[in-house]
Amino acid sequence: SAPKTSGYESLHTTVMGPGGKWVEVQIRTKRMDEIAEKGNAAHWKYKGGKQSGNETSWLARIREILENSDEEKLDGTSSSRLELYSNEIFIFTPNGDLKKMPNGSTVLDFAYEVHSTVGDTCVGGKVNGKIVPIRHKIANGDKIEILTTKNQVPSRDWLNFVITSKAKNKIKRFLAEQENKEADAGKDILMRKLNQIKVKFDDESVHTLFKHFKLKNAVELYVKIAQGQID
Repeated sequence: SAPKTSGYESLHTTVMGPGGKWVEVQIRTKRMDEIAEKGNAAHWKYKGGKQSGNETSWLARIREILENSDEEKLDGTSSSRLELYSNEIFIFTPNGDLKKMPNGSTVLDFAYEVHSTVGDTCVGGKVNGKIVPIRHKIANGDKIEILTTKNQVPSRDWLNFVITSKAKNKIKRFLAEQENKEADAGKDILMRKLNQIKVKFDDESVHTLFKHFKLKNAVELYVKIAQGQID
């Protein structure tokens, strides 16, 4: 009912067993077992090369990774490969819906899987009724509720523990947008300051300044001015 992206196919369900312990049940037909043991390519070849839905999905995923040349996707290529080949876990939402995530995912990864706004404002979660931090790794069969607050915003530190490409890309996009806003504000401040001391705002003066402060470029200069790190 929830085939893995690697091509593994099986009927999965997780039930509450004696003593409140979760039990995962997997049921496979002979055909499913053949795919699990020999892989999609062997099964496809054996059947005469005709693609089924799962083979098509599996090949499409690989094609997307290989063919996508845009910078954001390339940034997450290693993560995508990790998701493609790693084991996956099955977890529950508060409403009892079954969700599939890569093994090693955190509460924050799951929050971004739900929605980018939920991820951006995530402050923690309730896993099986127990409050845990955003970096808590979720396990197979967990029931997860995401906790949010409107005052929360993504931090660069989040990139150190999320593992899904979706979460990484959403965080990077937010940070880039924030940096652009700060750079614009810092540029306006610098233009006003230079105007006050009657120094022309041009490439030469900006270059002189970011070299003086041992910075890489003008954007870094503008951001530090906006943040008050350079008076």
